[in-house]
Parts: sequence; C-alpha cells; structure tokens
Amino acid sequence: MERERPSRQFFLRNLYTDEELADVKLSSGDSGSYMWAHKLILAQQSPVFKRNLYPTGWMFECGSRMHDLWYPDVKSVVMCALVEFIYTGQFHLELKWIHLLIEASIFF
Repeated sequence: MERERPSRQFFLRNLYTDEELADVKLSSGDSGSYMWAHKLILAQQSPVFKRNLYPTGWMFECGSRMHDLWYPDVKSVVMCALVEFIYTGQFHLELKWIHLLIEASIFF
C-alpha cells in the first residue's frame, strides 16, 4: 500500500512552527523582539531576503551559519504576519496593522 505524500503546504506549515532547524533570526525595530525562520524558505520567496542571506549568489554554503537580520522599520507583529504568509500563504493580523503590512510587503 502506497502512503500519500504530504502536501507542500503541510510541509511548510510544519517547518514554520519548527524552530529547531531554523538558521535565521529576524529582529524587528520594536521591543527587541525576534523570530526564527529558515533562510532557504525566505530566500526562495523574497528577492530582498535572498540578497541579504546569499549576497554572493552561492546557495550552498559550507557549514551551517546562523544569520541575524534586523529590520528596524518593521514592527514585530508585521514581521510575524509577513513570515507566516511566506510559509503558509495566510496571515493573522488585526485590521489596524494592515497598512503596515502592505508597506512592508512592498519592501520585501
């Protein structure tokens, strides 16, 4: 009997909540908060993340390197929604923050 393969969405949702394999620390401008992510996922979905995480264009670096990215003009609630959307295709955000998410999405 052949098992069904998990969908891409299932895989990314699980990866989104799994900090153990994360190799990027995203810090936002407010309250010193941060979140963990995976550089390959971010770089694949955003040319800005790709440029910041792979400046030489070489995708397969030797060894594992943790990256710290700081975005002082992005609120943490907006960064969380943006990363959630990159991984899941959905986001949860209060209406009062939507205009900031739109601004951030133009940048990323």
